[in-house]
Amino acid sequence: MRKTKNLLAVLALLLTFVMSVQAQNDNSYFVDNWNVLVKGTPEGDAELPMRFEMNGDVMSGYFVNPESGDEEEMDSAEIKDGALQVAFFIAGYDVTMTLKKETENTMKGSLMGMFEAEASRVVEDKDTYFMGRWNVFVEGTPEGDVEIPMRFEMNGETVSGYFTNPEGGEEEEMDSAEIKEGVLNMAFFIVGYDVTITLKKETENTMKGSLMEMFVAEGTRVIEKEPMEALMSIENYYLSSWDVLIVGTPNGDVTIPMRFEEGDNGLKGYVTNPEDESEIEMTSVAAQDSMLTGGFSMMGYDLNFYLKVVDENQAKGSLMEMFSMTATRKED
Repeated sequence: MRKTKNLLAVLALLLTFVMSVQAQNDNSYFVDNWNVLVKGTPEGDAELPMRFEMNGDVMSGYFVNPESGDEEEMDSAEIKDGALQVAFFIAGYDVTMTLKKETENTMKGSLMGMFEAEASRVVEDKDTYFMGRWNVFVEGTPEGDVEIPMRFEMNGETVSGYFTNPEGGEEEEMDSAEIKEGVLNMAFFIVGYDVTITLKKETENTMKGSLMEMFVAEGTRVIEKEPMEALMSIENYYLSSWDVLIVGTPNGDVTIPMRFEEGDNGLKGYVTNPEDESEIEMTSVAAQDSMLTGGFSMMGYDLNFYLKVVDENQAKGSLMEMFSMTATRKED
């Protein structure tokens, strides 16, 4: 009798596990980028890019606001009875939307139970995403932060990878480069070491991963431009106010406001002193390609920094080549 009860308990646990796995698999259908077309609204047909991701058992949803072009997080996103149910604020209204699987790459449903909604999965050749030139920034190695220019190309179904050796400045071919399950894996010999790097898509122009599974690695796509066009556009890019997060200083993580404006001879920069909130003019500011460099004096120290474009509203770099910096553009 006891053996029968034990067997039933094991079967119950197994059934619970199988049902849990099936539920997770069902949820994974929705985790992706989608273009959602809403038909017949008072403003006409509207297309909303959306994406969904899972964090453990919790789903998060995001949509691109057509007014600003910025991606915003939804108020809620959940799956009930096989249907994706989301809620978000847009164009002055709190709205809800329900979508249900139609085919492997399409969903159908409605906005507010009134307007027909159709969703198409954004299908891309994930391998081609990695092709082209990248600047790969590796943080906290024994040699300090390191930037390695890289290049990848497809030859049939084979990926070839190249990197610029910092010792000689020459481009060298990697020992191996391959893409598995959406992850770029590479191996090469540099400064006396055989190393491996893995990188995964983060945004359209950034990747994230690690070197030897020990050091954080971030890749930024190199977007080719004419030299004068690049100089003009990069100066315009930084003409704004920024919140700059500096990580790992002796005083802990610190956020310092910075702003840049046009001067008679190029950019002028200002930084806010956290001790008295006074604004200090930078001693130097220069922009070239995707990089901004600057210097200023604060708290008795002469400091320098650099920032490189990540996306439209974020740049990353370091202070004194010791502390990582992340600059986020302030909203006007």
